[in-house]
Amino acid sequence: MEIQIQYLILQTKYLRPNTNTEMKNLRHILLLLAGIAFATACTDDFDEMNQDPNRATEIQNAPYLLLTPMQKRAVTKILDEAWSGGNLNAQYAAKIVFTDYDLYNWGSNSGIWNDLYKSAREAQTLETIAPEGYKVISKIMKVWSFQQLTDLYGDIPYSEALKAKSEANYAPKYDSQQSIYTELVKELKEANQLLKQTYAPVQGDVINDSDFGKWRKLSNALLLRVYMRMSEVNPSAAEAGIKEIVGNASEYPLLASNADNSVLKYGTTGPDAAPHTKESGSREGSFDEYRMSETLEGVLRDLDDPRMARWFRPTAKSLQDGTPEFSGMKNGMADGVAYSYKGGSLNLSRFAPLFFDEPNTVQGIMMTYSEQEFILAEAAQRGWVSGGETHYNNAVTASFDYWKVTIPADYLQRDKVKWDNSLERVMKQKWLSNMLNGFEGFSDYRRTGFPTEITPGPDAVYDYVPFRYEYPQKEQSLNEANYNAAVSTQGADQVTTKIWWIK
Repeated sequence: MEIQIQYLILQTKYLRPNTNTEMKNLRHILLLLAGIAFATACTDDFDEMNQDPNRATEIQNAPYLLLTPMQKRAVTKILDEAWSGGNLNAQYAAKIVFTDYDLYNWGSNSGIWNDLYKSAREAQTLETIAPEGYKVISKIMKVWSFQQLTDLYGDIPYSEALKAKSEANYAPKYDSQQSIYTELVKELKEANQLLKQTYAPVQGDVINDSDFGKWRKLSNALLLRVYMRMSEVNPSAAEAGIKEIVGNASEYPLLASNADNSVLKYGTTGPDAAPHTKESGSREGSFDEYRMSETLEGVLRDLDDPRMARWFRPTAKSLQDGTPEFSGMKNGMADGVAYSYKGGSLNLSRFAPLFFDEPNTVQGIMMTYSEQEFILAEAAQRGWVSGGETHYNNAVTASFDYWKVTIPADYLQRDKVKWDNSLERVMKQKWLSNMLNGFEGFSDYRRTGFPTEITPGPDAVYDYVPFRYEYPQKEQSLNEANYNAAVSTQGADQVTTKIWWIK
C-alpha cells in the first residue's frame, strides 16, 4: 500500500620473431608500447608538461584546471559503471536485451582501469606541484580511486604505479590487495592529520566546494569503509581501527547528516549533466534496456517500502489499464527469453523519469551519511562499538531523506525492518540504501553474502555471483612479467577468483 500511495505522490599485430635481432626489436617495441599505454591511461597531464614546459607552471598557477576534470572523471566513471555493472551485479536492475553481462559473461574490463588510473595520476600531479589545499583533497581522491580499483580487480599496480614519467617505470609490479589496504589506511590517517590545518580556499572543487571540514569527515568515513571491508579477513585490525575512530570523535570527526554527503552534483546541460540522462546524450533506447529486478521488487514488496515508486515506474501495460502496478525482471536470462519475459517489456517496470529526463537529480556518490551509519551499525552488531539501533535508524532514515521519500511513521518499527541486532537485517537495508552507489552493494554482497535474495539467474554462466573483474588485456602483453606474477599469487585472471578481503 505504501508503494502505491508513494507513486500517486511522485511520478601488433604480433610480430613473429625469427631471429635474435627481431626478438630484440620486438622487446623494444613492446617496451615502447607499454610506455605509450601507461602514459595514455595514467599520465596525460605529465605528457603535456613534458611537451610544454609551461604546463607545470600553468597547473601550479591554476590547479583547478586539473582538479575539476580529475574529480568529474573518477566519480562519473563509477556512476556510469553503476548503471552498466554495479546495478546488475547487485541485482537492483536486470536487462531485457543484450543480457551477456547479466549472464556473467564479463570478459576483461579496461574502462574503469583506464579512467581511475588516469584520475589517480592527475591527483598525484596535484599532490606534487599544487598548493597545499589542493594536495590534501587530491590525496583523498587518489585513495578513493585506488580502493575502487583494488575492490574490483584485487591485486593491482600501486607502489610502482604512476611513475612512468618520474622514474620511466612503464611496467609496474602488482601489489597485494592486503598491502594496498595497509597503505590506504596510512594515507587516510595522514589526510585526517593534514586537515587539522587551515588552508586557503581552492577553486574547482566540485565535490565539497572547498569545505575542508567536509573533506576531513569524508576521509574518516572512507577509513571506516576500508576497515569494514577487512572485517572477514582481518577482524582484529578492523575492530581496532573502527574503535579508534568512534572512541575519538574530536580526533576523527565523521559525517553528521546528509548535508555532509560527498557527492558530485551535475549540471543541467550537455556534458555537465549526469550520465545516462537524456541531456547527456544518452539514447532512450539504451536506457530502456534496464528494468527493475525481481530481486529488488521482492524485497521492496516484502517491506512495503515506498522507495519503489521513487525509483521505478508502474508497467506501461498497467498504466494503460488504469491500475498502476510494479513488476520486476528476472536477472540472468538469455536474450530471447528475457525479451519475452512476463509477456514482454510493457509488463516490466522501467526506471523512474528522474534517472533519464532530469539531468541533475542523480548524483555521483563518494560517500553518504547513510553508508557511514550502516557501517557503524554493522560494527555494533559485531560487538565492536555501541549504539547499533541508533546508527541503524539514522542510516535508514537518511536513505529515505536522500531520495526525497517520506518515511512511513511506523517503518522503523515494522517486524521486518526494526533493529534486531542481526547482520542480515543491517545488510539488507544497506543494500537498499546503496542503490546506484557505484559498486558498494556488490562489494558488500561479496564480503557478507547478504542479502541472500541475490541469486544467479537461470541462464547465468555460474551458479554464484562472480568475485572480481579480469585485468585489461593489454596488461598481458605490455606488463607480462608482472601480470604473470600477480596471477601466480592471486589466482587465475578470471571472474571466479576470490580477492583478498573475501577469502
